[in-house]
Amino acid sequence: MQEQASEGAVRNGDLSPERMRVGMVLLVAFALLTCLAGLEGGPPMGDHECINAQSARETVQSGDWLVPTLNGAPWVRKTPLGIWFIAGASYLVDDLSAALRVTQYSARLPSALAGLATALVVCRLGSMLYGRRSGLVAGFITAGSLGMIVYARNAQADMLLTLMTTAAYACFWGGAMAEQPNRGHMARFYVAFALAMMAKAPLPLMTVGVPLAVFWFVTRPVVRWSHSWQSRSAPPRLTEPWHTESWHRGLKVLWIVPGVVVFLLLAGSWPVYVWRHVDGVLGLWREEYLNRFTGDMTERSKPAWYYIPFVFGLTAPYLLSIPEALGAVFLPRYREHRKGLAYAFTWAVVGTILISASAFKRPHYLLSMVPAYCLLLAPVVDRLFFGAAGGPARYLRAACAVLSLGIAAAVIVGGVYVRRLFPGFLVTYALAGGIAGLVWMSACWAYAKGWRMASFAQLNVGVLVLVLVVWPGLRHVPVNVVGDALAVSLRDHGILPPAEMVWVDVRPDASLEFYWGYSNQRLMDERELARLRPSRRTVSPELLRAGANAIEERLRRTPKSYLILSAGYYDLLREQTDIPARQECRVTGLTPDPKTDLVVITAAEGSRPPASSPATQPESQPASLPTTLDAE
Repeated sequence: MQEQASEGAVRNGDLSPERMRVGMVLLVAFALLTCLAGLEGGPPMGDHECINAQSARETVQSGDWLVPTLNGAPWVRKTPLGIWFIAGASYLVDDLSAALRVTQYSARLPSALAGLATALVVCRLGSMLYGRRSGLVAGFITAGSLGMIVYARNAQADMLLTLMTTAAYACFWGGAMAEQPNRGHMARFYVAFALAMMAKAPLPLMTVGVPLAVFWFVTRPVVRWSHSWQSRSAPPRLTEPWHTESWHRGLKVLWIVPGVVVFLLLAGSWPVYVWRHVDGVLGLWREEYLNRFTGDMTERSKPAWYYIPFVFGLTAPYLLSIPEALGAVFLPRYREHRKGLAYAFTWAVVGTILISASAFKRPHYLLSMVPAYCLLLAPVVDRLFFGAAGGPARYLRAACAVLSLGIAAAVIVGGVYVRRLFPGFLVTYALAGGIAGLVWMSACWAYAKGWRMASFAQLNVGVLVLVLVVWPGLRHVPVNVVGDALAVSLRDHGILPPAEMVWVDVRPDASLEFYWGYSNQRLMDERELARLRPSRRTVSPELLRAGANAIEERLRRTPKSYLILSAGYYDLLREQTDIPARQECRVTGLTPDPKTDLVVITAAEGSRPPASSPATQPESQPASLPTTLDAE
């Protein structure tokens, strides 16, 4: 049956198996360059990347893989798949005799390989949805999209999550939507779904579980009814509820009972183990997941439309086709691909709506929906570059001329922006932007001439220019402003690694430890913080008293500790307690608000702080004076 379908696809103008193999070789080469080229260079890892890298480094040093640590304390706020992959990569590529295992390269390597694999899985899924040629186009769009390029070079777990999410959707389609249900594919679906949860729980429940349920119970019956109505081959059966057929077929093909058992074993074993061995973790998870969704994690909630610009940004340079891609499932010209488009549409739109409902939003939360948008783009881009030409030639030439002018304007505007914010990067930007802009303008000219395959190739060459020139040029762009400024100030005042730095009311900057060698500690364990504070927007009197007592205890220790706190909190501490301390240094200018300056204090020479309690505290303090909050 599959061979017959393939032969039919070839007869309808799709790629032959031989051409598909050539295309796959080109796709692998392209994805290797976009995801892995220059991985050992580029900008330093940001704070959140350093958290995973430092935790993986401690995993390698301690050998304890079940309960990862950060600064010696259990790091169980998030599921550990990303940390495990980084630690495993270190065994493969780092110097085994080095004092500090886990380098920047080994920390980013798992994400890079996941980006490569994601492009190949999207190609496979696109081939199942639309045919070989559109599947290959989907792979190129994915490998060349800004979202994949950026996060394939990021040590956070989002690229691994994206790979497992994409694999889950590919396995579900192969197992449940084929004419002959395939239990092997369904078994792999539950494994991929569980691994997605281990990468970044509980996000896959919203980006995999709910969209697939909507597809099965709503989208799929609607598409079947639409096909029946349009073909008139059989009258639509409106008397039978849609959910009846969906439940009956679901029980038959979805392998629900054994699949759920497999899912729970793989996704639930680690949380259960941590719950039994780490005290207070349930309160921590409540704060991390529930408060993140409801908005108790931050003062200001992002608007509901927050992710719309990022849909366009993360799919660049194909962003101009996004409107048609989102409407393709409803357009007659894409009728033959409607079932596959409806699948990708449900994944993309339902997933985006669900994460938009959360009060706490970040751009990388959208990443696991980017393959869905790339799959929606595939038939549109395929038609534009490889399908039957459409529209009067003069309109195409006019559109290409306008687009060329837009590219030139975008390069100039980008140069003004870079010159203002990152003047040291201007030369690199001018070189990369100039070359890529010329290549893309040439692609517009080739398209206007009717050389559409050459235009598609030049579009992707422009992507490679940006990757190969811009990424190495970002090496000196300031990323860890706080960590670097603090490290320089500490060294200037004679405080050298491995001095113990205790962070009081701001979250430890992991780059200070990973790159500079200082020992980062929290004033209070995050599980204790979760117990003492009802939300992150207010600070209770109990928490302030506990913080003051912890500060006093730290100042009593030998060897001495250095405490890092905001200037605003330091002023409050001096006003309402009698704890003697000496200011060692102050880092200013981080923000326009002087209360956010960082102050480093230690015990006053020749003094021993008395056992005192802080003065009476107000009922609550504003969020501008938080206690050890996470920015992520």
